[in-house]
This record gives sequence, structure tokens and C-alpha cells, in this order.
Amino acid sequence: MKHLITVICLLLVASKSNAQTAEAISPILFIYDASGSMWGELDGKTKKEIAADVLSTTVNNLSDDQHIGLIAYGHRLKGDCKDVEFMIEITNNEKSKVT
Repeated sequence: MKHLITVICLLLVASKSNAQTAEAISPILFIYDASGSMWGELDGKTKKEIAADVLSTTVNNLSDDQHIGLIAYGHRLKGDCKDVEFMIEITNNEKSKVT
């Protein structure tokens, strides 16, 4: 649950930063928790599904010129806190690569 709240907070910050003027758009780096705890359920959906839906919705609401990067952790090695992977470079401006 703690990880889900972190992801949601990051997504809210990302949405707010998109409201800035076009000349001040900063790149956004999303951090996705894909660890085993995300298989836990809330209201019949896994935390992983909920986080993916929130990420997809947020990214689709960003402007087309927004640079978007993605880091995932906990998705390759069970219980390894060093399992962090840079999935999409921060210079990316293609929403479809993230969603």
C-alpha cells in the first residue's frame, strides 16, 4: 500500500507540473513499483493493475511535447532491493512507449 501511495503521489505531481507554461515544461521521470507486494489486492484489483491504470491515464493526459522517462524496480529479482531498471530514457516524448 505504501508503494501504491508513492506512485499515486508521483503521478499527481506529474499532472500538476504539466499545468506549467509551455516554456517551463520539465521532464518527468515515473518510478514504477513492480515488486511482489504489488500483487496484493485492493477492491478486487491488484495494486499493480491500479498503478498501471493510474500511470496510463496520467501519461495520456500530458502534452504531446512532454518528455517522459520510466524506471521500474522489483520486477526481475524477487526480494532484491537493487533490482532497478531504467526502462525509458527521460528524453522520450512518445506517450505510447510508457502506456
